[in-house]
Amino acid sequence: MTCNPIPERQDWFICSRKPIVCPLCKTREVRPSMFGMPTAEAAHSGKWHIAGCQPDMPIHRTWGCRKCDAAFFKDTDRNIAALGGLVPWQWPPEERTEKEKARLAMKWFNEWKKNQISF
Repeated sequence: MTCNPIPERQDWFICSRKPIVCPLCKTREVRPSMFGMPTAEAAHSGKWHIAGCQPDMPIHRTWGCRKCDAAFFKDTDRNIAALGGLVPWQWPPEERTEKEKARLAMKWFNEWKKNQISF
């Protein structure tokens, strides 16, 4: 597992998978992060890092430490691009399967055919 610090923030890390131990406070309190108002059951279960109502910018964290509030982001092309300061429309394109490409092409063709004027 790799867990590299992000230079702009001392408590932000980009990781290949969820860390077991937080590198800052050395506790085993890293949990999936939840954004927004949780239910009472979720808040008291101890299974979630409650991030509150203010999202991390430019993207929301994947995991968080319940003790020291360190942020951990999954090491994906999209997260790396967002954390690198790129605007959302410059994120790497998502790969489509051949089936998805064929379905989209058929949808676009049907819309085009519907909008053609017949004489």
